[in-house]
Amino acid sequence: MDLLSLIGLALLDSLSLGTLVIPVALAIRQHRVELRPQALYFLTVCSAYFALGAALLFGMETLLDALTDILHTPPALWARLVIGAGLAVFGIFAKNPKKRSPEEIADQPAPKSPSPWAVIVLGLSAAAAEAATMVPYLAAIGIMGNMSQPWPVRLAILAGYCFIMIAPALAILTAIAIWGPRVFPRVRRLLATFEYEAKVTLLWIAAIIGIHWAATAAVQIFSH
Repeated sequence: MDLLSLIGLALLDSLSLGTLVIPVALAIRQHRVELRPQALYFLTVCSAYFALGAALLFGMETLLDALTDILHTPPALWARLVIGAGLAVFGIFAKNPKKRSPEEIADQPAPKSPSPWAVIVLGLSAAAAEAATMVPYLAAIGIMGNMSQPWPVRLAILAGYCFIMIAPALAILTAIAIWGPRVFPRVRRLLATFEYEAKVTLLWIAAIIGIHWAATAAVQIFSH
């Protein structure tokens, strides 16, 4: 069950700006798939996510042990109740994001002839820009942190998660490499749809997590 949950979260993460929109838009703007820049970009993004995930995994047990008592104090419970309520309100009542047109997707800023350093900076910037909204990724790290498997296995699972994150983009880039401009119109429409659905799904995740946090905190507060 944990592995199925991780696969679902990884596929949700795969629809983000950094893992799907930027590399595919780059190929569309260049009218071809340049293997080396794309490989370097994906290596940079995956390395950034893997390094962050590994750091969170290694620090999670120590941090949770240190905060166990603190997290059950009345101020912490009230803080969790307020934060959870805020997330729930945001997820439920926030306006649906604007769906970008295929033309806007194709105009996503990207260097036409990227140097290796430009590609690395682009990948790191994309990962950093999404750090504040990586709810699925943090949920996945939480699942991995609670697994009973030894560390090498958990790190292997984390590496697999990062690969699944880029798998849809790799599939689309393969189609572009094989069929070229004939698939560009369909790819643009797919990107616009995927980006929109991912943002809407993120609102639902915020609402669900917020309701869970607020409900569990309220039960603990008012049961004493």
